[in-house]
Amino acid sequence: MSGIIPELGALLQRLNAHDESREAMAEVFESLTPREKVVTCATFGLYDVHVLTADHLAEIYGTSAQRIIQIRQKALRKLSWHTRWPRLREAEKGTISRE
Repeated sequence: MSGIIPELGALLQRLNAHDESREAMAEVFESLTPREKVVTCATFGLYDVHVLTADHLAEIYGTSAQRIIQIRQKALRKLSWHTRWPRLREAEKGTISRE
């Protein structure tokens, strides 16, 4: 699973560049808590959210940067589950084939 996490982050950034793919991302993001969504979006600059560091997010949430990293890791694990990962890969393939 550890190899999937970095690949998932890159995949999310590629999908974010295409409006058609954002629908698939929105479906998959429904499984995340509001905090997990914000941390993930801010980490990768998704949905026009500015990229923020763990330190900056920690300041916003009043917690530690380590806790933000844990939240991000948990969110990425959820997104990489076997039921969600294929949906994101399908969206990427659909986007590539339309270009």
